[in-house]
Amino acid sequence: MSQEVKIIFGIIVVTVLLLVGGIFLVNRNSSNQTNENVLATTEMSRLVREDSIIIATKSATTTIVEFADFQCPACAAAQPLLDELLTTYQGKVNYVYRHLPLPQHKHAMLAAESSEAAKVQGKFLEMQQLLYSRQTQWASAEDAKVLFVEYAKELRLDTESFTKAIDEKQAEGKILRDVSDAQALKVSATPTFYINGQMIQGVPDKTEFQRIIEGTK
Repeated sequence: MSQEVKIIFGIIVVTVLLLVGGIFLVNRNSSNQTNENVLATTEMSRLVREDSIIIATKSATTTIVEFADFQCPACAAAQPLLDELLTTYQGKVNYVYRHLPLPQHKHAMLAAESSEAAKVQGKFLEMQQLLYSRQTQWASAEDAKVLFVEYAKELRLDTESFTKAIDEKQAEGKILRDVSDAQALKVSATPTFYINGQMIQGVPDKTEFQRIIEGTK
């Protein structure tokens, strides 16, 4: 084989290798992009479920998802600021509440059940306000259920249906699924917020929340 033929042959081999390598890289990048998209979609499906507690408007450009525990003092402290933000940006912000009753709070699960029982009768937000504003009252009570029924009466709910929902643990599956989603997202503390997918843990800083919300207008 002449030197010229060797050179030509070498060029052909290198060209083929480059082409194969290029195809491999394109396929790998495409696969990585697909995996990232699937991961993002999976995470979003864990943030908001079809039956999640959602306060929403079509005009909203921002979604705030909160994982919270009604017996958590930090969650109670965060609620006034959250209420203020939802009022200030009414029509611009969607709000999603997800349950994360912590095991160290003995009445947290019952409180979550109570909020869901109130939601069935269209009074979730009202029950949420009572549970947080009177947290110190029921958190230390021996029988918190008695107080929750009193709150239901105060909100003029059908207390028979309310009590039945609690006794039968009608929302337990939904609440435990929220907990499972939180664990999958590696959320272990309350409150934990997601603003358009961006995680913020602890009592929110008003300025930081405003910056994120206004940046998505």
